Amino acid sequence: LTYANRADCLLKMKRPCAALADCNAAIELNPDSAKALKIRGKCNRYLGKWEAAQTDLAKAMSIDFDPDMQELLKFVQGKFAAIQGKATKKRLKEEKEAKKKIAERKAANEAARKKAQEAAKREQEEQRRAAAAGGGMP
Repeated sequence: LTYANRADCLLKMKRPCAALADCNAAIELNPDSAKALKIRGKCNRYLGKWEAAQTDLAKAMSIDFDPDMQELLKFVQGKFAAIQGKATKKRLKEEKEAKKKIAERKAANEAARKKAQEAAKREQEEQRRAAAAGGGMP
């Protein structure tokens, strides 16, 4: 509890990294410390670590419900959902581009294979004509 109280003070002094370290120490001693989880969630929010903030705040809310924290949790969940949405769009775009490149490579390989087959066919035809002509002296 001492670490959690110090972390709260550090967070109020706008030192979220130091507060995060104290919260981690408090949670290491008592994993069910709702206060430490709430403060660590706030620290992660200030640091832009939305997934960690959501996890900590949700766990803290399951241990000890606080209506004020409910609003913060909704805010963090919104930010996290927006970030996940952007990441999903980016991943889908990359997958689409990769599929397009694969299709282009396959088409190029198929064209090269057909070209090689046609060249081999022409070569065989020329050899057959040369053999059929029976060139030589009578």
